[in-house]
Amino acid sequence: MLIIGQCLYLDSTKEKIMKKGVVLFVVALIIFTSCSPAVRPYYETPIGKKKQDYYNKIQYGQKNHPKMKF
Repeated sequence: MLIIGQCLYLDSTKEKIMKKGVVLFVVALIIFTSCSPAVRPYYETPIGKKKQDYYNKIQYGQKNHPKMKF
């Protein structure tokens, strides 16, 4: 009887340790993903700057239809 009681005690402590480990892993994952560097907006990328320049030239009448270079 004593051996069965010890095994149940050991199994329950292993489960608690595993649950704590999983919870800590999930919390760490959430913290690391929330602290990732911000993604730049599209208009600040080189391609976005070229497109913005192209559409501004069309809209404000500098050229009727300039050649697209993107």
